[in-house]
Parts: sequence; structure tokens; C-alpha cells
Amino acid sequence: MTSALEDSDRRVKDAHTQKEMADTMITRLKTQLKEFEDSHNKSMVELMAEHTLEKKKAGKERVEEREGLLEKAAEEERKALEEQRKALTAERAELEKRLMAEREEKENQVSA
Repeated sequence: MTSALEDSDRRVKDAHTQKEMADTMITRLKTQLKEFEDSHNKSMVELMAEHTLEKKKAGKERVEEREGLLEKAAEEERKALEEQRKALTAERAELEKRLMAEREEKENQVSA
């Protein structure tokens, strides 16, 4: 009977030891899971921040590109207007010469 009690006492102690080991392992696994979740969350935040910065940078580059194109178009328009002005000024001068020549010719006809 004593050996049966001792045997059952030993089994109870073994079961407690195994339970304590299982509890320790569960605690360790929970800690590891928490550390992994924290690491994952931190990585996600960093990734989202990086993505946001990339989007802002791309947006800024598009704005700069657009501004450059607008400046280029405005410069081309200024050049075209200047060329038109020169052409019209030359045409006007030519018309004035022609009209003055016609006028002188008519005055010469009237005087003659």
C-alpha cells in the first residue's frame, strides 16, 4: 500500500512538473508571439511611412515636371509672339514705304 501511495505521489509530482514545464513553454511562446507582433507592427508602420514618402516624392516630382512644362510652353509662346511682332513690324515698315512711294508718285503726277 505504501509503495502504491509513493507511486501515486511520484506520478502527481511528475504531472505537476510537466504542467509547470508546459506553463513555462506557453508563457515563452506568448512572449515570442508578442515580440513578433510588435516587430511586425513596427515594420508595417515603417513600410507605410516609406510608401507615403514615396507617394509624396512622386507627387512633388509630377508638380515640378508640370511647372517645367508650363514654363517651357510660356517661353515658346513669348518667342512666337516676339517673332510675330518682328514680322508685323517689318510688314508695316514695308507698307509705309510702299504707301509713301505711291503718295510721292501721285504727287509727282499732280505736279507734272
